[in-house]
Amino acid sequence: MAIQALTRMPSNLWSYISVRQTRKRREKPFKISTPTKPIAKQLCTPPSSVPPTKRFKLSPRKPKNEPVTPRRDFDISRRTSLMTPEETAKKVVHGRIKQEIIDLDEEALEQQKQAREMLADGWAQDTINVYQKLERRGYEPLLPKGWLLDFPLLPAFTFAEDDDAAFLKPIYGSHYRAINAVQNFIELGKRVRDLSSSPFSQRKQGLIIQQHIKAYLDWMYTDAQIKADVKAGRLLPMIALHIGQPNKPDLAEQRIHEKLRLLADQHDERLIPGAENSNVMVPPTLYGVVITGAVVGLVAYEPASVEDDIRTLAVFNYAKPLMDVWSSLAIAIIVVHCRGHMLRAKKILSQAEGWEQASSSSQSEDD
Repeated sequence: MAIQALTRMPSNLWSYISVRQTRKRREKPFKISTPTKPIAKQLCTPPSSVPPTKRFKLSPRKPKNEPVTPRRDFDISRRTSLMTPEETAKKVVHGRIKQEIIDLDEEALEQQKQAREMLADGWAQDTINVYQKLERRGYEPLLPKGWLLDFPLLPAFTFAEDDDAAFLKPIYGSHYRAINAVQNFIELGKRVRDLSSSPFSQRKQGLIIQQHIKAYLDWMYTDAQIKADVKAGRLLPMIALHIGQPNKPDLAEQRIHEKLRLLADQHDERLIPGAENSNVMVPPTLYGVVITGAVVGLVAYEPASVEDDIRTLAVFNYAKPLMDVWSSLAIAIIVVHCRGHMLRAKKILSQAEGWEQASSSSQSEDD
């Protein structure tokens, strides 16, 4: 019965279930059709009703401004400008970098002449020393030679052969902490520029600059072992900070002047020479940092001066990437300069009864 049923099936059905036909289908190569890549339509210039002769002609894009060396200004007035490191290290002439050879002997003679003129104009010697130290930061060693690997982008003349000749070095603390303090400080520029596009950018830039300066001051107090004395009020600071509004520079100058005058009065109460005390100290120059957005101004206030006024030492803009490292080094120079004065003041004031013992006990608690 089964055989008869199979014989009665139509012949075309065998073409579907035949082993031969199935084998042929399996031996066919397996192919996948390649999809065609869509071709984008070319954008054409839309027609214009204005004839070509009357259309606006765009001038070619101007090249980026090359760093220009600012002029050197030795005008001894209340407002002064500083020579930048580019003027002493490198010059850009017709797009080519040309190394400038600096005659240190000639530079020293020029600064001696400048110091005499500034003294004649009423500047204090301490202010002159800081001003000229800021000028020399472009060709004078500031960091120990052992820090060379930690600051590979700084030029070689920034590192001193002898650690004693380095200005920004620790006294009692470790080199590791000092390196971290300087590294965080010189990275301030890029952090300020990162905030340029954020809301309330100028306010945020001023706050982050103030934060980094306070952090470097905190390292200085810890390194000199005077942090407990400053915190307890036994030792007065020598640097005042103020954040002002960028559109009100006169108000910012007035505020920093008031802060420095108040700080000078406090120093006078501590350091005015008395008849019975021979170990006296003339009130030193106090320094102020005015922050308005990404712009930082360094000023000096001389308590012993006849004129009750401030002198502008330098103005830096952290929005400019070519000068941000040198700007931070300038502020660090002032901080370390004040460290020496504060240590001398501590030595004089520690002669008071019980001051030294209280200082050492507070320092151990702070550590």
